[in-house]
Amino acid sequence: MYYASGNASGIKSAGITASGSVAAGGHGAGTGSNQLCYPYSFTWNSSPTSFLIVNYNAHNIVRWQLGTSS
Repeated sequence: MYYASGNASGIKSAGITASGSVAAGGHGAGTGSNQLCYPYSFTWNSSPTSFLIVNYNAHNIVRWQLGTSS
């Protein structure tokens, strides 16, 4: 399961017993290539290994490849 963390800076993944790990962002809120700024919503891209993320306060939509830091 993936979810917007609500802490202004990332998308997290969690299993049934896991507390969650950062899947996108996680480098503080901002507009850098490795940051998100209040991610509002996300969906899988046509490839199952990347997200399209509505990066609300940065006023853009970003594609984030899973397993990368930016």
